[in-house]
Amino acid sequence: MLSQWRDEFLEGGLAALKRRTDDPKVAALERQLKRAKRLVGDLMMDKELLEMRIARFEGEPPFGKRRSNP
Repeated sequence: MLSQWRDEFLEGGLAALKRRTDDPKVAALERQLKRAKRLVGDLMMDKELLEMRIARFEGEPPFGKRRSNP
């Protein structure tokens, strides 16, 4: 009897999970998560580029050499 109940419970759980994937709320949240991950990736790339730029200019004087006008 317990095995039968367990089997029925597991089948019901799988059916509930399949139904949930068709839920428009879940689809909207998945789109929102995908967009957030893309934005985080873009921000990480911007951060890395800025760090490289800072490192490149760190050893250089802040202003380029100027010619003096006689």
